[in-house]
Amino acid sequence: MAAASPSAPPPPPPTHHVVVPRPPAGPQFFVDQKRGELYELRQVLRSLPTERDVTKQRDALKKLIAYMTVGLDVSRLFADVVMLASTADLVQKKMIYQYLTNYADTNPSLSLLAINTFQKDCNDEDPRLRGLALRSLCSLRLSCMLEYIEPAARKGASDPSPYVRRAAVMGMLKVCKLLQELMATDEESSLQRIDEIRQRLHEALFDDDPQVTINAICALNELEAETGGLQVTKKIATHFLNRIKRFSEWGVCVILNLVASYQPETEEEAFDVMNILDDKLKSSSAAVVLGCANCFLELTRGNAELRKQVYCRLKPPLLTLATTGYPEIAHTILRHILLIVQTGGEDAVEIFAGESRQLFCRYTDPSYLKATKLQTLAAIATENNCVDMIAEIREYVCDADADIARQSLAALGVIACRIPSAADDVVTLLLSFVEMELADFLASAAFVILRDILRKYTKMISRLVEAIRIYALRLSDGEGVAAVVWMLGEFSKNIDDAPYILEEIVDRFDEEPPVVRMELLTAATKTFFNYPGEMQPILGKLLEKAVNDTSNPDIHDKALFYYRFLKTSLQDARRILSTPLPPAEELESSADRELSERLLEEFNSLAVVYRLPSSAFLCVSPIPFRGKLALPANASAAKRGALAPALFLDGREGRGTEREQERDQQRERARERARERGENDLDALEVRHESFRESDERRHLSEESQGEQRGRSNQLGDLLLALEADTAADLLDRQREDSRDNGARVSSGASREAPASDRLRLASSVTLDSATFQRLWEEAEDAQTLNEVHAVPQFSPFLSAADDVQALGDAFEVAAAQSRIFTMASGVLGDVLKMFFYGEDEDETLYLCELQLTLAPPEAPELSLAVKAAAPKSDFSATGKPSEIKSSRQREFAAVLRRALDRHAEFRTSHNLV
Repeated sequence: MAAASPSAPPPPPPTHHVVVPRPPAGPQFFVDQKRGELYELRQVLRSLPTERDVTKQRDALKKLIAYMTVGLDVSRLFADVVMLASTADLVQKKMIYQYLTNYADTNPSLSLLAINTFQKDCNDEDPRLRGLALRSLCSLRLSCMLEYIEPAARKGASDPSPYVRRAAVMGMLKVCKLLQELMATDEESSLQRIDEIRQRLHEALFDDDPQVTINAICALNELEAETGGLQVTKKIATHFLNRIKRFSEWGVCVILNLVASYQPETEEEAFDVMNILDDKLKSSSAAVVLGCANCFLELTRGNAELRKQVYCRLKPPLLTLATTGYPEIAHTILRHILLIVQTGGEDAVEIFAGESRQLFCRYTDPSYLKATKLQTLAAIATENNCVDMIAEIREYVCDADADIARQSLAALGVIACRIPSAADDVVTLLLSFVEMELADFLASAAFVILRDILRKYTKMISRLVEAIRIYALRLSDGEGVAAVVWMLGEFSKNIDDAPYILEEIVDRFDEEPPVVRMELLTAATKTFFNYPGEMQPILGKLLEKAVNDTSNPDIHDKALFYYRFLKTSLQDARRILSTPLPPAEELESSADRELSERLLEEFNSLAVVYRLPSSAFLCVSPIPFRGKLALPANASAAKRGALAPALFLDGREGRGTEREQERDQQRERARERARERGENDLDALEVRHESFRESDERRHLSEESQGEQRGRSNQLGDLLLALEADTAADLLDRQREDSRDNGARVSSGASREAPASDRLRLASSVTLDSATFQRLWEEAEDAQTLNEVHAVPQFSPFLSAADDVQALGDAFEVAAAQSRIFTMASGVLGDVLKMFFYGEDEDETLYLCELQLTLAPPEAPELSLAVKAAAPKSDFSATGKPSEIKSSRQREFAAVLRRALDRHAEFRTSHNLV
């Protein structure tokens, strides 16, 4: 190797690369993470027509459906997907049609581009493709495409393939939904086309394919839901029953629900139906067995002897499903067995009682199944099986689940109340659980059950006295303490220590739950009559604590009632409160029996499982809230109704004063401002119902008004007397009666009013519809209209915000109702709160009033009233015109309304509700 030249430059030193870390990027907001993917997906979709690999084409569409499934908006790709609809691959068509039906309503114009493909596929040779295309076409939910959808559905109904006919039947139902949307524009034609489709669906009931028949039943049930669904005739019932073996399990359930609504003409026909359905009780499907049971119960309604035979026939399949199926199915079957026992009387109990051992709980049963089994066991207990049943249930009391332990005790209590011979054993068993002191909740639950047993077997109190003395003060559960307190009050004669036990419970009154406080008031009062010397200071202390208890108004009111009762007449209080209660024959309330009978009509439904009527958990129709009715879509009806006064009342003439003209100008300016904001006079008002509920404010008003009139040195007496008036209207009536008896005259302002015999006495309830209100207002002469204007600065603190104005209107409505003046309509129009009131005198004279509260400026609001009077109702049919009414009563009607509003203002101010 040659040596390097000395003149050559030295090699460069090795370089070292230093990696400098970049500073962390700041947070990025509002970044569309899928924007790039959608763009890439669009490019892939556009390249699919030239792609020969079917797998890649399907993968691209799968990715599109995946995005759609997770909620990503891929509607921007609608045009690209439409261009792919002409593919020959059936798998791709399914995904494309799924996408199109999902986004068709967002792209109605682009959906028309796929019509040719849909129509072509509906005429394809492959029935699978014809059915797919027809089902997808009918699912587009576009009324503009009805001219293409309806012919395709009609044609598909006569297709030779059953698969296509199934899709066509459901498609015709969707066509009817679209036609109903067009009723507003072309009602006659739409109704005619709907009737034709309904007729075609009735023809499909007799189709050769069972599934087509089932689809037709479901479609007609939905289409005729307003009239109760498909009306079953003898021809239809016979046709289905003769072919029932051809239907699938789901189809049989539909047929059974249909047959359950059929009423045979003769008893022989009912037997024929049951003979045909008897074979279905052998099915392994719980749905089929319950559906068949429902038919049997409906066919034997009103025939007790035949119903008993039906119970015998239903017992084996029901118990088989209850003991060998899944826990969920067993729970459902047991719920239906329990309902049969509860509604079938002693016959059903006797039939199912012999198989009680099959219903014993297993260790592996879930808690909900154990609870249902316990209820069923208690319901089928008899004198023959109660001993074994009690011995079995006592083992469940020690279950790890506290709820099952409580329900086991409850089952023992039901058995004791149903079977007198078992009561003594059950009481002994319950006392043993109390003495074991296994858990506080167990002892409390035992005392609750013992209380229920004592309601029927009152003589058993002698066995419980010692347990009450020992454990009464050891319990901490509210229900248990309440049960012991009830025993102390009801059987205080048998318990010498009752006053002293109650005294200790009274001392911890503030720590007890409301259920104990309520029971303590009754028990202490009853014990007072048996031990007056010991109980007088205890009862006084209790009443003082309860009266000062502001946490629960029920406790407060009950204590006041007892104090007032005792103060009025001790003898009457003793006679009423200390009367021994008769033994309870049945612990099941009439409401429970009525509920069971109602649930039997909904047999084979979730109502039985929930033990609630279907109306309790299904929202079939909207429910008015707080009596406010929503305006109809077409406001013409409302314009002719109660809301019309908002239009014609402003056009009154005959107001000669400058103040009235100025007020009219203010209302006109407010109305102009509302129109500029796009509001409508009608839309701003709300129609009110003619009935009202008493509010808490009403109670407080009554307390205050009565408390101002009667002074008492005793603080407790003041609180009692403050509740003597139930309503402000009742107080006003009593004042008027006193005035009439004493010959006094009540003055209002500077003028003297009419004699007491001519005074205004408003009725507590009035029935008046909006149309009558408008007619009477229009017919009333303006010359007889009472117009008043008042400055109302007391309302200015409540008008700081727009929401306060609407709330003030609602408060006016309640305050007026307390004085028996009811609201027809109310609302805020610009800067004016407008309300329409009405009331009725005892001579059936109606008073109509318009109230307007001008809100501008808010520091100086102004109240204007216009009152009109109409003749008694008896004169309406004869003349149709309101008769003349004395203006004094109109003035008094306005005064009553003003006083009601003033009381509301005083109430809010005194209670710091500004």
